[in-house]
Amino acid sequence: MSRIPRLALAPLLAVPLIAFAPTPATALPPERAYDAPSRTSVQPLPQAHAHNDYEHARPLHDALSHGFTSVEADVWLVDGELLVAHDLADVDPSRTLESLYLDPLVERVRRDGGQVYRGYDDVFQLLIDVKSAAGPTYAAVHDALAEHRRIMTRFSKGAVKHDAVTAVISGNRDLPAMQAQRTRYAGYDGRIGDLASGLPASDLPLLSDNWTKLFTWQGVGPMPGTERTQLHDIVDRAHAAGYRIRFWATPDVAGPARDAVWDELLDAGVDHVNTDDLAGLEAFLRARSGEATAGAVPVSSTRPGIGAPYTMLQMNLCLSGLAGCYAKTAYPAVVDEAVTTIQQQDAEAVSLNEACSGDAAEIARRAGYHLRFAPVVYRGAELLCVEPEGRGVFGNAVLTKERIVDSGDRAFVAQAGVEERGWICATTVRGVTACSAHLSTRGTTDAQAANDAQCAELATVLASYDGAVVFGGDVNRLEPCAPDAWWTLTDAAAAQAPGIQHVYGNQRLTSPIGTVVPAAYTDHDFLRADSRLTRLRT
Repeated sequence: MSRIPRLALAPLLAVPLIAFAPTPATALPPERAYDAPSRTSVQPLPQAHAHNDYEHARPLHDALSHGFTSVEADVWLVDGELLVAHDLADVDPSRTLESLYLDPLVERVRRDGGQVYRGYDDVFQLLIDVKSAAGPTYAAVHDALAEHRRIMTRFSKGAVKHDAVTAVISGNRDLPAMQAQRTRYAGYDGRIGDLASGLPASDLPLLSDNWTKLFTWQGVGPMPGTERTQLHDIVDRAHAAGYRIRFWATPDVAGPARDAVWDELLDAGVDHVNTDDLAGLEAFLRARSGEATAGAVPVSSTRPGIGAPYTMLQMNLCLSGLAGCYAKTAYPAVVDEAVTTIQQQDAEAVSLNEACSGDAAEIARRAGYHLRFAPVVYRGAELLCVEPEGRGVFGNAVLTKERIVDSGDRAFVAQAGVEERGWICATTVRGVTACSAHLSTRGTTDAQAANDAQCAELATVLASYDGAVVFGGDVNRLEPCAPDAWWTLTDAAAAQAPGIQHVYGNQRLTSPIGTVVPAAYTDHDFLRADSRLTRLRT
């Protein structure tokens, strides 16, 4: 099963906790010939885009000091020089694309271990908005980027070789000239109309468009349902094609209206949030993710990470209405707790064991996640959840922030008792596969044998997936079921049922850190696993 990974963001955590047993067998080869990166003092913000960045007191540097990962420079070709300004009347011969952006980026990348932010391997974008004539200006931009090729992502006839800085050409664009090049150092910034163009992401990595031409809502009152649906549809279609997406002309005056629009953009999965207010967007993004870190303490890690953070949250909710643990759920308090925890932890993927299909759908809807559910067969039939009824059938689920493009589930070959155990996996549009399973308990000799066999089969299933793969589940055992060379995190430090909930990741996910998140309304605490998602390079 081939997969094309794409990165996504999650904050590092802080709660009491953890135990993990990392099992890295063979280390990944270094992806660049630089010193191993260490974490930067400024945590980068993957969604932060500095509109008209050059208008700040310190172009580029102010954005970097606020953690921005995308900056925009308007350029004019004047007497053979690429001058940075919004209007031609404002050009200054001392303010060139090279002096304000390319030269400082080369020095920063050299100093910080081959990356714009040391330890951050996701996209750092230089959006070059061409203001003068498209053809000659792009030719000059290409020459300037080629002179700084040591840090630039390279586009070559359908292949993309990622590096520290990815340039994208916006404004007056010359797509035929770009497509005719054998090798270039910039992608093309499309518009919403290009969603149906069929252009590959290797030509068109980014879509940008004017918010006010597509939406009437400016953040006052709730967003109209039709416009929210339209926004999510645009983002989903863009991501399905492999494009990142950005809107300009969104409200940018500090206040509740701007915050409301930013929330909707992020909830929809928009990749770059546009602003002139560096401090304002930084504060907003850090507050939005910082709620997830309150009260937690990260405990351990393994190999140095080289990519963007990726988080799996494992939860066993005891929702059937039939088990002895159900009294503790104080239904619907357990559902409310699950929603709140998922929103606070802001994980890329969530594994739900002992869930009900209706409750899982409600949790996904309220938290803003995509869902795949696999029912459990009990005494030969699907098991209806009770107390109250009408909550669907019992089973396991995977929730993901990103749209799911493929999924599968199957019962294990070995079984014990009246409940049929199985696994479920879901692959997102960006190519990460998240899996879940709830293995048999080990109360009898037959059950132990079934659990061991299920464990072995699970390892085989997980190893069969390509790309980045993460698993979360209640395996009802202390020993891991991870394939060879995968790392393991467990909830051995949990106050409830310690050691039997596990998270595994393959070598596309590095630097695992486990955190136990206390749960009040179920008989298992939750297990959060932070890692760093590497990028496949060509």
